[in-house]
Amino acid sequence: MKRLRNAVTFLGFISLFGAAGFAQGVVSYSVNAGGNLPPCRVTLHPPPRVVMMLSGPVAPYSGVEKSTSVRTLADGTHITNDSPFIQKTYRDSSSRRRTERPMCGRKTADNTAVLVEIRDPVAGYGYILDPGKRIAYRFQVEVIEPRPRDRSNPATPQPPPPSSDGRPRPTTTTESLGSDVIEGISVEGTRYTTVFPPGSRGNDGPIAVVRDEWHSPELGGILIMAKTVDPINNAESTIQLTDIDLSEPLISLFQPPPEYQVVDVEGDVTITFTRK
Repeated sequence: MKRLRNAVTFLGFISLFGAAGFAQGVVSYSVNAGGNLPPCRVTLHPPPRVVMMLSGPVAPYSGVEKSTSVRTLADGTHITNDSPFIQKTYRDSSSRRRTERPMCGRKTADNTAVLVEIRDPVAGYGYILDPGKRIAYRFQVEVIEPRPRDRSNPATPQPPPPSSDGRPRPTTTTESLGSDVIEGISVEGTRYTTVFPPGSRGNDGPIAVVRDEWHSPELGGILIMAKTVDPINNAESTIQLTDIDLSEPLISLFQPPPEYQVVDVEGDVTITFTRK
């Protein structure tokens, strides 16, 4: 997510929602004209096709994804992100998915300032909902079966080649963190340690960035929590799925409301929201 000219831009369908795509083109609309705050803009421009890989029924769930960060200054002062990114996510046993996130990157009292995205592989469509104008922008979804992995001849890790400017490239190692329980869900942990050797970032000594990820085998490997310690930026960030509910979500969550007008689109979707 980038902030440009008081705008918030989302590149593609991110986080737990996965990747999606449109053909070329632009669809734009404005919500809540008027107001005293600068407008924010959301642009979704994923790849040319929307593809979902399905291998059968999955475990349903819903939850709230929260992303927070803490930065430490040289004098020891901590700066905590007081406006964390929050996203609601839903998945049913047929792999239908829905996400809801603030259009302007933060909570607002205006319930029309929510970006709602749906993918329904059963019907073969995805939707972007405009609650302000009651329009459901519809696009096609292609469903394919994943290919089985060939584990008989695993590849031998190779050292990374030098970068184009001759600087050494960082290397990443992994180690198991074993099993644990987070939010009542059994998880398996993996630690990824990326080491930037001397000279790779103008540094005169090695720098290690550590990321711990905890995935749920019960829920098909989805990310439950990730914590990154980044000494380069003196920052510690956390992503966590909270308020997890393992019951089947209502089918209506994966369909446009009956009072919405359905409009087919074959291009990027740009949303401009004027905040009150």
